[in-house]
Amino acid sequence: MEASSKPKPRRRTKSQPDQPDAPGGVAASPPKRTPPPPPVPRSVPPTAQEAVEKWRQTMASSSDISSPGNSLHPAYYRLYWKPSAALPSLFPIEATDPSLGTFYLEHVPPPRKGKNYVAFICAREKIHVSRVKLYVNEGSEQMGEERLRLVERDEVLRRGPNECGASSTNPLMITVEMAADSQGYRNRNDAAQPLPLILRTSRSFGNLVRKRKSTPVVEPPLPPAVPAPAAAQSTRRSVKASP
Repeated sequence: MEASSKPKPRRRTKSQPDQPDAPGGVAASPPKRTPPPPPVPRSVPPTAQEAVEKWRQTMASSSDISSPGNSLHPAYYRLYWKPSAALPSLFPIEATDPSLGTFYLEHVPPPRKGKNYVAFICAREKIHVSRVKLYVNEGSEQMGEERLRLVERDEVLRRGPNECGASSTNPLMITVEMAADSQGYRNRNDAAQPLPLILRTSRSFGNLVRKRKSTPVVEPPLPPAVPAPAAAQSTRRSVKASP
């Protein structure tokens, strides 16, 4: 018998997937596998020194604070955990003092009242405005005197080289009300959440009482004495003169 001219089918193993044969009985090459992408490294928050260096590079590339041609006026602020410790800023300017930050006064939206400063700094530091109070020091910096005063929401802050916030040695003071756990630890991310309603209500009531105490009570003046009519006066005189 003559041998068959048809090629014998290729035997496939279990580990080898079924692949269609190419014309002529030759097995097709397996498809190329795309290698998986490399793992994305986790973002690590910068240290205080790295944050300071980034801030200095940003200021050097944009405009120098000490440059005589710069028309912007820098202001400084310091963050505090209420009531016990300093709060590290997201934009520190000193590695040894991470609670100190700075900004330009011209970046605060008008009319630049107390609430505008608080809103600007809170947006910059990712802190909810309901947790914040703004204080200024009205004492003498040369004499080492400290006299703190709470800034009202509708109060316009004074600007000048000797005013509070104009230098890093006399910055604006921002207190952030945060509750600590049983171990005394505070989570920085909780500062972005609003203050609980019961605490906001008690704070509003306290502010109202403080305003009433600070506002002097002015009594209305007494009405002037009204003179008696002339006819009534003549009648009284005639009655007294009669026997």
